[in-house]
Amino acid sequence: MRILTFALVFALVCLSKALPLESDINFHPYFKEAISSFNVKILKKLIETEKGNNIFYSPFSLHLALTQLLMAAPEGSDTAKELSALLGVDASRRLDLKDDYAKIINDLERITKSQNVVVNLANRFYIANSFTVKQTYSDVMQQIFKTSTEQVDFSNGKEALLKINNFAKNATNGLIESVFEKELSSSTVFVLLNTIFFKGSWQYKFDPADTKTMSFNVDSNTQVPFQAMTAERPDTIRYSQELKSLIMEFPYKNEDLAMLVVLPTRDADLQMVENNLEHLNLTEFIGLRFDSKRHGNTDVVLPKFEAKFAIKDLPALLQQLGVKSAFDEVSLVSFTNFINTCKFYQYCNIFISLNKK
Repeated sequence: MRILTFALVFALVCLSKALPLESDINFHPYFKEAISSFNVKILKKLIETEKGNNIFYSPFSLHLALTQLLMAAPEGSDTAKELSALLGVDASRRLDLKDDYAKIINDLERITKSQNVVVNLANRFYIANSFTVKQTYSDVMQQIFKTSTEQVDFSNGKEALLKINNFAKNATNGLIESVFEKELSSSTVFVLLNTIFFKGSWQYKFDPADTKTMSFNVDSNTQVPFQAMTAERPDTIRYSQELKSLIMEFPYKNEDLAMLVVLPTRDADLQMVENNLEHLNLTEFIGLRFDSKRHGNTDVVLPKFEAKFAIKDLPALLQQLGVKSAFDEVSLVSFTNFINTCKFYQYCNIFISLNKK
């Protein structure tokens, strides 16, 4: 029996959706690679700007939101080209993107019907009441992305703020109480909200009686105490030569979903792992629990924690990654497939809880 301790370096946590066992979903070949490439770009930039801080975000959520903005940008425009480059897709393949997201969102709805997991994806466009959304765009957003549209009087700052924050709070079961702390400008044209709420039960639960206090090695000189969940579970571990790390799959009761944890080995440091993330293809490690060749059990130690994280200046991050035209205050024609003229800004907020259940 091998002993695996995730208290040493908690490098990367991913909620990873395996392909459904009971359906034949075929994505366009580029789609998984596009999201993986997008994830690496965002994560590496966050590592630069959030030195010393824990980072939690959903690449799927952010990719989905930006894809909806891509649909609003005229084909051939600078904004369409810049968003496409960041999202990892060719600007001419919008129809493919819509097909793939339609499949994912419909499948998430199927998964949500399970008694063992809740996956709530909610999108909302709030648009100034002096503008009207083009019907063709509204149809795509509603039919493909399940995004509803609501007109708002942004000149009534308190009412608009309350309406937006209440939507986020309700969609996340109260975990994210507010998206904006201050009233938005009365000149705001639209706000795009994307929320994902996930709650799942482990296939192999951690026994509360086995929770103990242990030391977490922040670096070679710093240790902090943490609550450690311990359990013996079937061996679902593989080794990544590119990252010099162990990768373990933690399945939920619903077999379509699992969490992957990447743990650097003792001969690798976290910075080396971060520098080589582009070589990591997480899809190779999905489904370890179904590998009939794997036998035995592993003793696992995993931190129990709650954490909040916010990308407070997402526009700056996107501009550093090449999306600049959308923020040009001189040319407000970035999204004319959506409405006549507009510009946008975004804020990203996330809450995560990892516990014994």
